Amino acid sequence: MNTPLIRADLANLEPYDPDMREVRIMLSANENSYGMPQSVWQEALSRLAAVEINRYPLATAPRLRGLLAQKWNVEPANIVVSNGGDELLFNIELAYGGPGRALVNCTPTFSSYALYAELTLTKVIEAPRHSNFDVNEDALLKAAQDPEVSLIVVTSPNNPTGNLANPAFVEKLAQSTGALVLVDEAYGEFAPSGSSCVPLVSRYDNVCVLRTLSKAYALAGARLGYIIAPKPVADVLLAVRQPYSVSSLDQTVAEVVLEHASELDKITTRLVENRAALLEDLLQLAQDTRAAYGATALEPFPSEANFIMLRIQENVAGMTATDVHEILANKYSILVRNFSRTLGLGGCLRFTVGTQEQNGQLICALREIFGCK
Repeated sequence: MNTPLIRADLANLEPYDPDMREVRIMLSANENSYGMPQSVWQEALSRLAAVEINRYPLATAPRLRGLLAQKWNVEPANIVVSNGGDELLFNIELAYGGPGRALVNCTPTFSSYALYAELTLTKVIEAPRHSNFDVNEDALLKAAQDPEVSLIVVTSPNNPTGNLANPAFVEKLAQSTGALVLVDEAYGEFAPSGSSCVPLVSRYDNVCVLRTLSKAYALAGARLGYIIAPKPVADVLLAVRQPYSVSSLDQTVAEVVLEHASELDKITTRLVENRAALLEDLLQLAQDTRAAYGATALEPFPSEANFIMLRIQENVAGMTATDVHEILANKYSILVRNFSRTLGLGGCLRFTVGTQEQNGQLICALREIFGCK
């Protein structure tokens, strides 16, 4: 039997593996730890029961696009919805990347940008972030001048580090290049007011902003992402998208969530408060371990998303980040995300901000692990 040959450049590509396990406390995937308010979910169930599941969904989700357009004070023609933000990321690189073109990537950041560049044969030019994970603005502006660059991705807040990009800098970047500037704001609801780059979309024909309902709006299981873009860009993305990629069920539940957005926004406010408390507890733990070990063992990083990054100094604490990750999972049944093998993130674990109770149990577990009860 002859085995079909995969493209040579993809022969060693590994499947995306988020390392999900059955645990008591899930703090790995940056989901909304409180979930959907029961009243909103009951309304969604009622609407879902009326969906004609034997019919194809409306291909461009006009009602959902209308609700999103109203939310952002743009026209429905400026909105494209997708099966999660990942579909849009792939379609953008499909449309604006390709052979002879390049993507500028601000590492360390979301791994899918580089993955989709590989799939679409798009060259990647790195503009590495500073040691505190802020955007290196000079390096990014320089990289943007490469004649092959057709797409620049700036993540704000950045995943997995939580840093914001300054909208004034993004505007300067857009003015300096003819490339498409994509601002990925998947975690934007957790960031301070005024930090979004959505207002730039109406002023520049090369700026678009990605958003999602997966995080703050508790729809990770429904897979609903969207982009706010100048109409010519939106038209391109509508043309290259897969037909019927957003199901009738997903469109329906997303519509309900947007109609009750104020109730989800209250939960977002609570998560932001929990983030501040969790960071304070991590900083106290870092101080206590410094006293215990005589040197800095733990370094928490501030974040404007619904997660916090913690660096573990192996030569001080005597444990690697992987050790701590496995102890949390196996002994305490708490799953966090291990980024310690990612370039630029050595020794780092990422903690999704949970409920007060979940965060408290995480801190108690860490205190026991590092001997600071």
